[in-house]
Amino acid sequence: MRQVLQASQLRRLEFIEILYSRHGGWVSLPKVAEYLKTTPLNLKNDIFGLRKLGVTIITKRAKVRLDTTNSPTIETIYRDFNRHSPALNLVEEIFNTPDHTTESLSEALFISPSTVYRHINTLNKRTEEVFNVKVDKRPYRFGGDERDIRYFLAEYFAERYPLEEWPFKEVDERVLETFIQYFTRELNIGMNFSYYYFVKILTAISLIRTIQGFFIETDNSHIEPVYNVIKDQHTFKEMKKYIREHYDRELDIDFIGQMFISFLSPNYFFTIDSFYLETRLNDQINSSITYLDWMISRLMRDFDLELDNKQELIYELHNTNVLNKADLNVTPILYDQKGGFVREFSAKYPEFYEAAFKAMQGYRNHMLEKPDYYMERHLTYTLIVQWRYLICQLANRAEKINVLILTKYDEGYSRLIKDMMEFRGTQQMNIDIYDEIHFDRDTIAQSNYDILVSNFEIEPIEGKHISYNPSLFSVESLYELYQIVIKIIDERKKNDYLSKLIPDKEDDEHCDESDDDELDEIFEEA
Repeated sequence: MRQVLQASQLRRLEFIEILYSRHGGWVSLPKVAEYLKTTPLNLKNDIFGLRKLGVTIITKRAKVRLDTTNSPTIETIYRDFNRHSPALNLVEEIFNTPDHTTESLSEALFISPSTVYRHINTLNKRTEEVFNVKVDKRPYRFGGDERDIRYFLAEYFAERYPLEEWPFKEVDERVLETFIQYFTRELNIGMNFSYYYFVKILTAISLIRTIQGFFIETDNSHIEPVYNVIKDQHTFKEMKKYIREHYDRELDIDFIGQMFISFLSPNYFFTIDSFYLETRLNDQINSSITYLDWMISRLMRDFDLELDNKQELIYELHNTNVLNKADLNVTPILYDQKGGFVREFSAKYPEFYEAAFKAMQGYRNHMLEKPDYYMERHLTYTLIVQWRYLICQLANRAEKINVLILTKYDEGYSRLIKDMMEFRGTQQMNIDIYDEIHFDRDTIAQSNYDILVSNFEIEPIEGKHISYNPSLFSVESLYELYQIVIKIIDERKKNDYLSKLIPDKEDDEHCDESDDDELDEIFEEA
């Protein structure tokens, strides 16, 4: 899909990807030029262009490296490339205003009609191949299966906008959140932070597409019992009034079905209990569970692994397969975030990854799904991240680093060092997982958390250290995290020490000679 970029843009993007992958290490400019099938001179021009984006690239003779601490995140870089692509700018314009003419499109984006034609043809070649979606002409609008169109647009907006920037001006974000929270609660759809973000993006797109007159044929029998209960509730009536006044639409069962179409498959389950209860009635569900159970057991046997959440893992894999490409970050446009995780994982544990990927291919084939590399990779990713302690078990198979402690003091000092090393490795942090459904910057700012570990970009928050890692959380990631921990410990020690040296202003008037004596003792100790 990234082939929608112009040749120079694509080369520049691949160049910066290489620099980021080296984590600030030096790379040979001639070797990079050879890999990208270009010249060192072109790359030097690219360096000049990347510096305009705020990227700090250091050069030394024929070598270059990225100054990661003084450069934007890789997520920001991808967004810049997305927003500077004429072809991708057409997508947002056509989404916001369907039925454009060539002339109105060229005026809206300040490009010539011939340029519109050229970029539409380039876009169609890639979107048809990857998403089974195209842009029809006369008038300009998206063509193809409406489900595929919505999934494509969800991925597009998720990559193009940061989490804290709302891209849909015609939809009130707070009203939509109230709408989603009400219906997901009534439909018993469990929510967490990442899942809520996905539902919010997809629901906003579904709302806009429905208002624009684009529909998906739905079977609403799945939600009819709930609808009959809520239709007379006061909250529902207020929402119905709002939808009628602002969008001139009726909030009926068909409208709700359009909003939550991705989750209304009879084979998609909102809870793990309802999933396993269905095995008594649904042969297809029973077949899915049986195959996944056999497949996971085989991986456990072949790699001598343990698993204490097999039922949950089977449930997650089944639902992921039913959603197909509806999830975010499955089929990338420019930013292949999950692909970066998978590449790093497969490089560290190639045998397990190959076996797991083949197992997912077998599962898709068993469920009579068409071969799809991105879905097979996404299922493999799901297996990896949902399998509790998988990476820890695989890492434990690697050869241990042996440490020998020698001291010329007594044996107790050696034990002290050993205890401190083990303590620093595992006991120094209280770790929680964010369990709110939306990102609340003010609440986080007022919390007692010292470090935020994130795989998406977060703008700086005063008093918080942010550890950003968009791909595999690796040994290098742990090292960077421990550097932050050490920095915090040092800062606390310094602050504690200074608080003893310098009394608070409100205590100044109470200082006497005894206070001076205490300060003298502290200075002598220092």
